[in-house]
Amino acid sequence: MKLFNPIEKIVRRLGDIENDIDNAAALIEAKLADLPHAGNAACDIERIINEERDMLLTKIKRRFTDSEIEAADVMCNRCNDSGLWANAGRVGQGADRFRLAIDHAGGSIRYVPDGNQVSAHVFAHYNLNTGRAVVLMIAGTFGASITNAADRIIPFIQRQHIGRRGIRWKDVMWIYLDTMKAWDQILVTDFDGGTHAAIGFAPLGNRTELDAMTAMSTAGIVLDSHDLAHIRRVL
Repeated sequence: MKLFNPIEKIVRRLGDIENDIDNAAALIEAKLADLPHAGNAACDIERIINEERDMLLTKIKRRFTDSEIEAADVMCNRCNDSGLWANAGRVGQGADRFRLAIDHAGGSIRYVPDGNQVSAHVFAHYNLNTGRAVVLMIAGTFGASITNAADRIIPFIQRQHIGRRGIRWKDVMWIYLDTMKAWDQILVTDFDGGTHAAIGFAPLGNRTELDAMTAMSTAGIVLDSHDLAHIRRVL
């Protein structure tokens, strides 16, 4: 069973969870919140988080079927873990959050479940009411850079995520934060649905985080505090 969201988020979509599971998920979330301020202890905390996630997943598998867990995983993406459907101003909007790893330019693309060996942290936001999407990517420290692999990353995301929402590649804005901490835009000039796209690059305004957030708003994407927290966690 391959899951694309952290288990502590998935359990919130299972329903009727018992107190021990709820408490275990809350403890993981608390450690994640403390992680940016952990300094030299960060590696130890990450190891503990991974161990607690493994134990939580074991508990979940004893009480829920694989199909129930996978359905909850899908719901994390559909509902964006942020009370999306309770906010009338955001009905029709959602996001997929995931991490990709590419060993080298031209290498295979794979999902990775945690913060290790990440080439790109991806936040794919879409608005089904407008038929538009913005994909925000933040460079990791592993393997090929987004710049060098964008012609293959973009088709992958389009096929696996955006296209499945019925949104065309021409209606997607691609934004990324490079290793020099500058925000830029990737311009897709041609895509035939295969594994490669013809691309170009352009600076995004003054290349600041504000420019990236403004671009998302202009495209009809409304971010709440949960969305921003997920994004800023990897900045």
